[in-house]
Amino acid sequence: MLSTDRGELQRQATANAGRLHWVHWLVVALSTGLTLVAWSVTNTHVQERSAARFDREASRVLELVTERMRVYEDALWSGVSAIQASGGRMRPDQWLAFASSLRIETRYPGINGIGLIDCISSSRLDGYLQEQRIERPDFYVHPPHGESECFPITYIEPADANAAAVGLDIAHESNRYIAAKRARSSGDARITGPIVLVQDADRTPGFLFYAPFYERGCNDPEERRRAFSGMVYAPFVVKNLMLGTLDREGRHVGVRMTDQGEILYDEHDVSEASYDVDPLFSRSESLSLYGREWLFDLRSDLSFRNDASSGQPEMILAGGLCIDGLLLAILLLLSRSNRKAFEFTNQLRRKSEELERSNADLERFAYVTSHDLKTPLRGIGDLAEYIEEDLEPYFASPGADPSVRHNFERMRTQVDRMNRMIAGILHYSRIGGDEPDNAEIDVVDLLTELAADLQLSEGQVVMDCQPARIRGGVPLEQVVTNLVCNAIRHHDDPSHASIRFTVRSYAAEVQITVADDGPGIEEQYRDRIFEVFQTLRPKDETENTGIGLSIVKKIVDQRGGSISVASDEGCGATFKVRWPLEVELEQPRVLTKEYS
Repeated sequence: MLSTDRGELQRQATANAGRLHWVHWLVVALSTGLTLVAWSVTNTHVQERSAARFDREASRVLELVTERMRVYEDALWSGVSAIQASGGRMRPDQWLAFASSLRIETRYPGINGIGLIDCISSSRLDGYLQEQRIERPDFYVHPPHGESECFPITYIEPADANAAAVGLDIAHESNRYIAAKRARSSGDARITGPIVLVQDADRTPGFLFYAPFYERGCNDPEERRRAFSGMVYAPFVVKNLMLGTLDREGRHVGVRMTDQGEILYDEHDVSEASYDVDPLFSRSESLSLYGREWLFDLRSDLSFRNDASSGQPEMILAGGLCIDGLLLAILLLLSRSNRKAFEFTNQLRRKSEELERSNADLERFAYVTSHDLKTPLRGIGDLAEYIEEDLEPYFASPGADPSVRHNFERMRTQVDRMNRMIAGILHYSRIGGDEPDNAEIDVVDLLTELAADLQLSEGQVVMDCQPARIRGGVPLEQVVTNLVCNAIRHHDDPSHASIRFTVRSYAAEVQITVADDGPGIEEQYRDRIFEVFQTLRPKDETENTGIGLSIVKKIVDQRGGSISVASDEGCGATFKVRWPLEVELEQPRVLTKEYS
């Protein structure tokens, strides 16, 4: 039942490991939210920047129209000054000279011409006509009307382009006449309401621009009416005015201009190449100019939309959503990998548990087997000794076979060797099972005692220990002892063997080097020497059990270090041990049952 519950819990844990945690969804949600915020902020910034640009361009249109009208006004007042300088009258040649000096074609684009309008009462009209016909026999005033005064256009230049306007009495039409009377009464420049110029073959909207002049100085409207002599005027076709004032090539705002509901100029037409059916921005602005209210309907056009459509907000939104998608995909992949890793970890944990149990069983088996082998082996040794004692009379007889005693000696040797092997197995199985030992040892003192035990003469062991004290306790003593004994045991002439023992400190570890001048190790045997019961000499020729270097390697591996050997045959061998100083020693493994 418990195993079933544990299996169900493991399956549930594996399933949970493969799902996205709420934190993951929170990260994706936050990332998406940040993307939307960035898009919104960028889009707002682009909209504000575009709106500010539109306002600048719209205001610039109004400023240009205002400035251009003031320039035209200055031209009219210059005409007034020229007339007054001439004594209030100008001949046709004088007016031509004045108009030519203005160079209106180049300096005043959009203007149709500049002319002079005289104010003539009906009683003086015949005298006026006789005076004008002296130089221009075909001059006449037209059309007839019922007003008591006439405002005929006397001169206008350029004459050819405006021939139809010469002699035109502006009092015949209300917009022309009303603006003229307002200019006369105010003494200021005035423009008419929408009209169609008689010289405009296209019959498009236009207006007249007046600047009054008087016979003498005046202070009130009545005095101005009595002293009024005439006006300098300029006719305008609004289309030409706008084309001369506003450069369409560099402008991104469409204009519609109306005067009291009558359209003067209109770019809001589908026939216009740059017309935008659904403009991004629009603005209406009323402009007071010389007695009239011009209403400007300003709208952004297609060129403005193309320039404003940087695509930056859309790119940020698309890029952010792509990143969010990639993030979600990565989280899903990580979740899947996490599930697989969790499953793999569980497998490793189970394998590790099985391996630990197997190792524990092997260690117990080795311990029990080695312990139980001692009893029959001791019995074999005792039995051999008893038989040898019983055969003493035979050995003393003249006909005794010497090989019998030699065989008994060989038996004792094998029993002793078997005892050493059993002791080695017990020692090897117990490595790592004792209490952790990280005490400091003095390797110089250890080597000195070891040299005395091995009956080595002074100078056979050369020590260069920096430092001399190393943390490692009994395991380190076993490593040093086995390496030195191995060097002496395998030397061809132990009494003349030379061993160099070196210790060097490197950060968190020390390197221990044991170099001898023995027969060396062939390359094919350098890995085998660390295996259990492996020896390079026949077992009958040495007391070595082949377990010493195995013990060294096991101790070093458990410490987290490493051991290597370098050797040339006939030139000795050099063992190098990397011994970590700071390690987390494993807790001792306690056998479940003790054997005596």
